[in-house]
Amino acid sequence: MKTLRQYIRQIILESQENVPTLGAFVYKHKDEICGVIYDVTVARDNVEKIMNANSTEELNSFMIDQVIKGYVVVGPQILSRCDDSWMVYKSAGPGYGREVYGLGYSLSPTGKLSPDRESVSRSAQFGWAAQVGKRPSTQFDDMSHSHDMPGNEYHTDDTADDCQVYQHGDDEIFVPPEVLNRSYERVAQDSTLAKTMTMNHETFMKELPKPVCTEFTNMLPWFGRHFFRVNYRRELDAGG
Repeated sequence: MKTLRQYIRQIILESQENVPTLGAFVYKHKDEICGVIYDVTVARDNVEKIMNANSTEELNSFMIDQVIKGYVVVGPQILSRCDDSWMVYKSAGPGYGREVYGLGYSLSPTGKLSPDRESVSRSAQFGWAAQVGKRPSTQFDDMSHSHDMPGNEYHTDDTADDCQVYQHGDDEIFVPPEVLNRSYERVAQDSTLAKTMTMNHETFMKELPKPVCTEFTNMLPWFGRHFFRVNYRRELDAGG
């Protein structure tokens, strides 16, 4: 009979074997920086299938269901400084939130991120809530309040933290607004995770013939965007 220690070790080894090798492809689009996360092992084992799919529908289905694991787009603030954080304009990655946001933080030139100032999906709101207390953050000062106006709980004299904020009572907000009215800072684990995924992608690309490498790389932005749209629709259909 196996000892408890042996049993636990077996479970750990089995779980490690099921963890995919993730790659991250990063590219710029106008003022935004985008990242696509994908399963390198699945892509490597199915290069021929991807390159020679029988139909667009077959390729779309395989890439979205089996290969792409996450997508994130970050960009500069528009209305105010918001503690010099960059906004997360788009994000998707069911089951891979740590990797998606870890990559997002690495893409921000200031090392700071904040939720989109216009709209945040239900799942993303809970994702931000999970970060409270786990990384440094700064509460925003409501940019619509004049600096001599009483009642602004988070008022500071420094205009650097002024930002458009979410309010209590908003029907579309499912977490305390303070969760969304913050900038969150990058930690060392984010950089390590992003570097590992980026290196995995680069290693995989070196294995491929140049024409295949170019074609696969050109596919990733489109499938990243499509992955986001598919998951966004799924969340809307589920009432998110």
